[in-house]
Amino acid sequence: MIRLKWTRLSPLILGCVLVSGGLLAAESEQEAGKDPDQALESLLVGEFEGQEGDSRRAARKYIDAARASDDPALAERAASIAFATGDGELAREALARWRELAPERVGVLVLDAGLALRESRIDDAERDLLSLIRQPPDGWKHALRAMLGSANADASALVLARILDARALPEDASAWLAFGGLAQRLGVAEPEQRWLATLTERFPDDPRIALLQAGHLRRSGDREAALSAVRGAVERLGDDETIRIAA
Repeated sequence: MIRLKWTRLSPLILGCVLVSGGLLAAESEQEAGKDPDQALESLLVGEFEGQEGDSRRAARKYIDAARASDDPALAERAASIAFATGDGELAREALARWRELAPERVGVLVLDAGLALRESRIDDAERDLLSLIRQPPDGWKHALRAMLGSANADASALVLARILDARALPEDASAWLAFGGLAQRLGVAEPEQRWLATLTERFPDDPRIALLQAGHLRRSGDREAALSAVRGAVERLGDDETIRIAA
């Protein structure tokens, strides 16, 4: 479970609810069936419960506040808190409200993908992550963020293999390296080896690939081959001091 660090009620958050969400515009909210007083009360109780360490009750109250307001920022906060509790039902409820208010927000997909990975819903995770990757200009960074936040290594490894099969990443060595590095971090041999082989094939002259390969060889116990890979990378480094330091 992700732990939230609670602080005192942020004036910025409260301001968003009061102004953007329309708590001051009671007439329009009431016409839409909203209860601005209830939203404020739920928000304050939610913050109090979070301060007291009851994250699930805090999430419940934040969701109540989000339902009583039309502020996407409040719905986003509710979704983040609910996701961090590890309670799938709360997370889905909060995400549904956030999606209702801000259907095009990238963060909705990021949390949705993270929840799918957590629950081993591989097809759903693949769909969300591929949608993120295809978002211009650097959607792959959002997809990577969703995967880095997952503690379900087996599900992540399966989805990584599908992303590789789909060849969905842009022609950007940095994107491929980032996902290859993730495959390495997961510690699951099959996707890591596949990503390394593909990286070597697509970017044979990139010294960063050789460094990634060296790390794999070192963990596999082949120290000599790892050193050879590092030496090969250094020979191709040129004047790139950043990569020299990494080597």
